[in-house]
Amino acid sequence: MFILQQMNDKMKNMLKPAARTWIALTILTCQTSLIAQVYYIPTVVHILYTDPADNMSTGNIQAMINHVNLGLRGLSQNNAVSRIIFDTLWADTEIQICLAEVDPNGLPTDGIVRKYLAIPIARGDFFRMKGASTPWDTDRYLNIWISAMGPGSESYGGIATSATSPHQTFPNPYPGIMLNQDSYNYQQILIHEAGHFFGLDHLYSDDIPDTPCSNNAINPEPQCLPAFLTLNTCSEEAPFWGTTDPPDMIENYMEYYGNCAKMFTKGQKALMREYANTHYPMMINTQMTGCEPELVRIETKDAGRTANIYPNPVQDFLSIDLEGWFSWQLFDLSGKVMESGSGMNTARLNAGRLPKGIYFLAIKSEDLILTRKIAKQ
Repeated sequence: MFILQQMNDKMKNMLKPAARTWIALTILTCQTSLIAQVYYIPTVVHILYTDPADNMSTGNIQAMINHVNLGLRGLSQNNAVSRIIFDTLWADTEIQICLAEVDPNGLPTDGIVRKYLAIPIARGDFFRMKGASTPWDTDRYLNIWISAMGPGSESYGGIATSATSPHQTFPNPYPGIMLNQDSYNYQQILIHEAGHFFGLDHLYSDDIPDTPCSNNAINPEPQCLPAFLTLNTCSEEAPFWGTTDPPDMIENYMEYYGNCAKMFTKGQKALMREYANTHYPMMINTQMTGCEPELVRIETKDAGRTANIYPNPVQDFLSIDLEGWFSWQLFDLSGKVMESGSGMNTARLNAGRLPKGIYFLAIKSEDLILTRKIAKQ
């Protein structure tokens, strides 16, 4: 959830930690050329308004849905933060939400319900939203309730209730997302809440190997500040990171830095898809004609083609063998370019002059984009 006065997380994902770790590691060790089936999720948006100015237009609703899908599909245009140590983990979850085309009665629909309220939704009263507009079948649709909570509510972003975290102590516990239209960057917050809907915890409480640990259970930050790049609030990392102590992943949607956020990791993708399969099987569609635009990650075009990079770990010279012309860059953990070059069919990188540690090698050719972790001994 994403509100100023945080509410206690009610229920953890029903998947036990060992199972969650196994699922994440399975994805992390798969070849990048494997492409999963995209899950299209029929979605109904309930617009709750008192002031006609808050009756969000259909165009703005579609723009919001498109923004969320860019985040889910690993295509975010938010470049406020870019660090190679985390960009290598940036995943296309292959989940996409789409305005419903058919209502629960089998009739054509635009997936939008508009409801006038004589009394506006009070600041922070998210659970009243659900009672104000009846949800469509929560086994078959993602329900999103949106209302404007007025001046002074900017820090009250949203709340998601999922299949295993229904907030049963509150009214109307069924799954769905509630969103304050007046919050800081509500489109970014909606991606965060979608993560919760599909079973993700905050980074400070999850157990996914490729999300760095964090003790940063803070209030939402309305800006993305350069000072956030130096944050490292936890050093008890999973074995995935080896001897590296990565900084806080402020670019992750499940942290509280909404305007820095741009990504889910491969481990998070694995859990989100497993959660959808387990808890929302009737919600998953493998195609929807009205789900636009069609989104594809550029990395999928490297299927069946890769580079030979050796030796790794390296002490002196690192060799790169790849048919055709290519360019390469070597980054340290902070994202600083340490070496760069190009080659035709092969290239050699002098790693002997580099300090010992972990680096990331990025290779680009006409039809290939890949990144590999390199250990310098």
